[in-house]
Amino acid sequence: MGGKKKKSVKMILISVLLILVGILLFIIAMEKTKTGWYEANIIRHSRREALDYCLAVCLFLLGCFNLFRGLKGKAFETDIGNILSSHEDGSPYACPHCGAKLEQGQFSCRICGKRIL
Repeated sequence: MGGKKKKSVKMILISVLLILVGILLFIIAMEKTKTGWYEANIIRHSRREALDYCLAVCLFLLGCFNLFRGLKGKAFETDIGNILSSHEDGSPYACPHCGAKLEQGQFSCRICGKRIL
């Protein structure tokens, strides 16, 4: 239980960092727009401006989503080592879609219902 709590705290810190970077990039893009930096320095300024705003918003939303998952205690539940390794018969230890543990010989997930191979 302690390991899961450490992982969710780590996820919360990463999420807060993503949110702050997203806000900072958005502020920088707004300042570039106000000062006319895009028009003066870039030939295709409208695409670059849209890309900067889109990146800022995506980082902010990703941080919010991860923060929500971290506060719910669902962060980092999936161990990627279990997904990549497999049983003797070739069936995976965990579902690559939802991360649920799988039994040997099981090639469809009981949790999400998706076929593994």
